[in-house]
Amino acid sequence: MIRLLAIAAITALAFAATHTTLADSKPMPVNERTITAMPQAFTSFGAARQGDFLYVIGGHTSAAHQYDNAGFNRQFYRLNLKDRQSWEVLPGGVALQSVALVSDGARLIRVGGMTALNNPGEDADLNSTTEVAAFDPLTRQWADLPKLPEPRSSHDAIVADGKLFVLGGWKLAQDALSRAGEEGDWYKTGLVLDLNAETPAWAEIEQPFVKRALAVAEVGGNIYAIGGMSEDGQMTSTSHYYNVAEGKWTQGPDIPGRGFGSSAYGQDGRVFTTTFEGGLYSHAPGEKEWRSEGTLTYPRFFHRLIGIGSGEFAVLAGSARGGHIRNIEWIKPAKGPGITRLSMPAPGTAKVRQGIFFHNNHMYVFGGNNAVKDHQFAPENFVNEAFKISLNGLHAERIAELPLKRQSFVTFMQGTDDRLAEKLGFAVGGFGHDGHDGGAAVTHAEILQYSVDADVWDTAQIKLPARLTQFGMAEHDGKIYLFGGMDFDPARGKKEQFQESETIWMWNPKAEDETSKSSFVALEPKMPIKRRAFAGAVHDGKYYIVGGMTKSFEEVDQCDVYDFATGKWSTIPAPSDVRLSPRLIPLNGKLYLVGGSSPTETGFVRNPGVECFDPATGNWSTIIADIGVDLGESQAFAFGNRILLYSAHNADGLLHFVFIEP
Repeated sequence: MIRLLAIAAITALAFAATHTTLADSKPMPVNERTITAMPQAFTSFGAARQGDFLYVIGGHTSAAHQYDNAGFNRQFYRLNLKDRQSWEVLPGGVALQSVALVSDGARLIRVGGMTALNNPGEDADLNSTTEVAAFDPLTRQWADLPKLPEPRSSHDAIVADGKLFVLGGWKLAQDALSRAGEEGDWYKTGLVLDLNAETPAWAEIEQPFVKRALAVAEVGGNIYAIGGMSEDGQMTSTSHYYNVAEGKWTQGPDIPGRGFGSSAYGQDGRVFTTTFEGGLYSHAPGEKEWRSEGTLTYPRFFHRLIGIGSGEFAVLAGSARGGHIRNIEWIKPAKGPGITRLSMPAPGTAKVRQGIFFHNNHMYVFGGNNAVKDHQFAPENFVNEAFKISLNGLHAERIAELPLKRQSFVTFMQGTDDRLAEKLGFAVGGFGHDGHDGGAAVTHAEILQYSVDADVWDTAQIKLPARLTQFGMAEHDGKIYLFGGMDFDPARGKKEQFQESETIWMWNPKAEDETSKSSFVALEPKMPIKRRAFAGAVHDGKYYIVGGMTKSFEEVDQCDVYDFATGKWSTIPAPSDVRLSPRLIPLNGKLYLVGGSSPTETGFVRNPGVECFDPATGNWSTIIADIGVDLGESQAFAFGNRILLYSAHNADGLLHFVFIEP
């Protein structure tokens, strides 16, 4: 595995905004967010803020549902909030997960948690703990506090009015497991410890719920208990808050999402909480509903939300699709579009035109061209390297090389919606050298097939009907459609070396007739305009085509729409800027146009704007006039509630990721 180090300065990267704004609209205010890399990726841990530091302890580091005594973060970290980059290891790390860490203003207090006593490869032996201890940052010493009456984990805790409150959770121990099967004993009452008492002792308090994996926070003398999982194994969205002075519980409104593994924090007179889906919401006692405060760049669970003042929060680590997360996301609720930037060292040499499969927050990146300058097509410019890049863990590992050196694939995947199905990626067509001495770069017709599970490349049984590159591909109703593109071969002579396609090709892998099942079939009518290097996207049973160029190298401003059900074409208005090689991303019922190049008086320049087409109104609007960075050639994907731009097109050996929240 190639670990991409030196990411601690991830937020310090400067992005120069020296390009021309092309969209014909006033710049919109953009909320800038940053991300800080953590020393390692883990989930289900304790975290708290005290003074100018964030403290982090415990956590699970192995794969989900894999438990042994080697699968824990054993370090006790703190991060300096003044620079958000300097990490320090403190004494007293523990091999615990689902541990709570809270501050009483002078000390950090860890409460309970669960550990695994078994070695790797042995049956899991999971045990909750009764340990409670306090850390003094001035002396750097730990001191024991009264133990919990019984072992407890999957709980949460908070300090309010000089008292330590512990709510929810269960007991995992051999005696509990023997009585309850695979589940532990669930706690029906909470606990409170008066930290200022002459002889502190635990006392029980009622709690109007029985659940674990909940979030606890305090504001204005009210302790919130949010979300979690109930005894019947269901995720819950309920919320309750406890008035410390009155000793009274009130049921609050449900949060607008699932609350399993969520986190909460009280700040600025409100309690803020995350949801399983990546939402951020806030509430104050007495309000009838939760207020939306935006979304996380990385939807996650079993993380920690920590307020750091001035309306800002840190969202630390956790889990998501694709594994544990190795970052801190800094967020401040605000209206309008948002941009989050992330960079990491590139694992290979390719700069542009790579093929990419995007699955479970991993990018399978392969092939491409190693030149920073455009139109470099010597044999040595094409590469066959391939890597698996984890957006969660911020690392990359080498995977099986391509069987050939090529760029400009169009890709799609199958089996991603079925947990048990084999995950297959298809790399279609593309551009590369013909392999002959004195030869040239030409368009190709192979379709390569990659097994994610087996890490093996093969030649697919299905073949392209013609050599193609710079075409559009759409998936609809289980069928694969190809639109436009071109075949380039200089051996045909200068006038005929570019041959654009106007055919729509369709492959139905589930067709009953063998012809449609084993080959692409030409459909009628043909495309209204021959074009290549355009953007295309599927939305609501239609394929939208924007931008591109014709055989005579003229840019196309007409936007065509293909109806899969009727086979008919229509048009929509054009966006503000004509673009070559842009990307069109469907997201939350709208289509977003990003990237590519647009013509100016001095020639084509990279387009830094983000435009949105709303099918409901039939209108375009400029969401962001300038994303603030020239990514060069980039690729784009839907990522949760955001658009993810990816680019390796630079001479600095970096991968740039830009997350755009429209």
